[in-house]
Amino acid sequence: MKRRILLLLLCSLLVVALVLPSCKGDVEEPTTSNGEVVVEPAKDEPIYGGTLTPAFCVQNWSGGPTGWDMVKWTWMGHAYQSFVCDGLLMGDFTKGPSGTGEFGFVSTDFIPDASATGALATSWEFPEPTIIRFNLRQGVKWQDKFPTNGRDLTADDVVWALNRTIGFEDGKGRWPRHNFIKEVRKVDSKTIEFEFVEPMAFWGYEIGWGPYMLIYPQESEEAGLDNWKNIAGTGPFYVEDYVSDAQITYARNPDWWATWTKDGKTYQLPFLDKIIIPIVPEQATRLAAFRTGKMDIYQMAGMIAKRDIIEVNPELEDILESRQVMRGGGWLLYFPWDKEPFTDIKVRKAMNMALDRQALIEAFYEGVGMIFYFPLQESDGPSLFTPLEDCPEGVQEYFEYNPDKAKEYLADAGYPNGFSTILTMGVSDTAPDFGAMLQEFWAEIGIDAELRIMEEATIQAMGFDRSFEGVISHGIQSRPQVYNDYTCDHAYNFGGFCDEYYEDQWNIAKTTPDIEKRDAILKDLYVYLKTLCPDILMPSGAEWTAWWPWVKNYTGETSFGFHKHNYWAYAWIDEDLKKEMGY
Repeated sequence: MKRRILLLLLCSLLVVALVLPSCKGDVEEPTTSNGEVVVEPAKDEPIYGGTLTPAFCVQNWSGGPTGWDMVKWTWMGHAYQSFVCDGLLMGDFTKGPSGTGEFGFVSTDFIPDASATGALATSWEFPEPTIIRFNLRQGVKWQDKFPTNGRDLTADDVVWALNRTIGFEDGKGRWPRHNFIKEVRKVDSKTIEFEFVEPMAFWGYEIGWGPYMLIYPQESEEAGLDNWKNIAGTGPFYVEDYVSDAQITYARNPDWWATWTKDGKTYQLPFLDKIIIPIVPEQATRLAAFRTGKMDIYQMAGMIAKRDIIEVNPELEDILESRQVMRGGGWLLYFPWDKEPFTDIKVRKAMNMALDRQALIEAFYEGVGMIFYFPLQESDGPSLFTPLEDCPEGVQEYFEYNPDKAKEYLADAGYPNGFSTILTMGVSDTAPDFGAMLQEFWAEIGIDAELRIMEEATIQAMGFDRSFEGVISHGIQSRPQVYNDYTCDHAYNFGGFCDEYYEDQWNIAKTTPDIEKRDAILKDLYVYLKTLCPDILMPSGAEWTAWWPWVKNYTGETSFGFHKHNYWAYAWIDEDLKKEMGY
C-alpha cells in the first residue's frame, strides 16, 4: 500500500513538472534587471552574471586610482573612473575586432575619430566653424546609488561638469589645459555646445573621447570627491568597494543606457555582475595569478611575459599570437637644441647612425619590434603615415646602422675625436643594460656617454624646465595630437625644438576640421619633421594580450578612447567552460 501511494505521488509530481512550464500566468519567470526573461543560453549566446578579474593594463605603469576628482587626477585616475562615468563619445564596439575589424582598440589613449560613436551624445554638428553642437541622449539616468539615487541626467548636469573640469570661472580646474575653449553652454534641455577660440581639428580627442572630459554629478562634489563612496556616474559600473592599495570592486549598473545586438537580438549591457581589479603593480605576481586562472585577462604582456604564459599555458598560444600589437609606445632621447654640440644636425645624425636598432630589438624584444613609429605609426593608415622606405634618403640614412658614416659626420661637425656627454634614463628593470648598449655604440664613434639613471619624476621636472645636460629619455605614445609636443613652447618639448615652418603648418592642421585636408598636412609635416632629425627614437617592442577561453566577446581591446575601459561591458563569463577547464 505504501509503495502504491509513493508511486502515485511520484506520478503526480511528474505531471506537475510537465504542466507548470506551460502555465506562464501562474509562474513568475526570472528576469534581467530590464525585464527580459532569462532563458538557458544557447552556445555562445550572451550570459548575464559572473565576475571578471583582469590583470589591468594600467598597472604596467601605476597602482590603484590616484584620486576621484576629475580636475586633480592624472590619466591613471581617468582609467579607473572610466568604468563609472561616460563622456560624450566612446569607441564603437561594432567597428572593433569583435565587429567589422576596422580598428583594433589596442592603443590606451587614441582612437581614430571614424571609430567613435555617441555615448552621452547621439549626434553632433558644426553650425559654425568654431562651434560644435551635441544632441544629448535622452532617458539617461545617474546610477541609483548615493548621492544621485537614479535621477535623470540633464543638460545642466553636463555643462556643469565640463565647466568645472575646464575651470572657466575660478581657474581651479584644468585651466589652461583647455584654453582653446571659449565657452560651454546649454542650448536647450536636449542640446549643449562648445565654442572654440578658433576652428578645432582634433575636437574628438580634446572634448569627445579624449582625456578629462568624463561627466560626473554636482552631488559628488558636494558630498566630497576625496571619498570613493561619493562617486557616481552614468556608466556601466559603479564602485562597490575600494581598499586602498589592495583591490577595487565595480558592480553592474542595471540602468546603463547602452545595448548590443547579436544575431538580431538586442541585449541590455553590461553582462557582468562585477569586475574586481586587484591592485598588484608587480608584474610577476599578476602573471602568476593569470597563469593559474585566478585572473581572467592579462593585458599588454611584453615578450618575457608572453613567453612565460606559453610555457605554462600552451593552450593560450593561439590567443596570444592573434593579438600581437605594435602599440606605438616607446621612448625618445631628447637633444638640448640650444646647446653645443647638438645644434649641429650632423652630430644628431651621427648619434642616431651609431645605434644598431635591430640589435636592440633582438636584445630587449626578442626580435619583434619597430624602429619608425613616432609621432605616427603604420596602423594610423596611409592617409597619415609615410613608411621609412618612402622617406627621403636623408631620413633613411640616420635610421640605418652605419658607424663609419657617423664618424664622418662627427669629423665634418668639428669633432673628429668625438666628445663627452651625459645619458640620463628613467628607472626600469632594463635601463642599466639598455643604457650600457647605447654607451658601447657611441663609444665606437668616439662619444663617451656617462649613464645616469633617475626617477621618472626627476626626469620629467628636468625636461619641463629644460635644465638637463646631454641627452635625456622620456616615454612616448604615437598619435596625431603629439605633433603639438614639437611646438616651441610646449611643456613636453623637452629638447626645445623650434621651427617656424613646422609651427605654421601645425597651426593650420589643428584648425582644419576637414579630415582629408588635415591628414594631408600632417602627412607632409611628418616627413618634414624627420628631415630635421629632432631626436633619437628608440625601438618599440610588441605587446600581447591574453585571456582565458571562458571570457567571451572580448578580443584584446585596451581602450575605447583615452583610457576608457568600458569595453568590458560587452564581455561575459562562461562559468561552465571555466569549470570544464578545471578552474
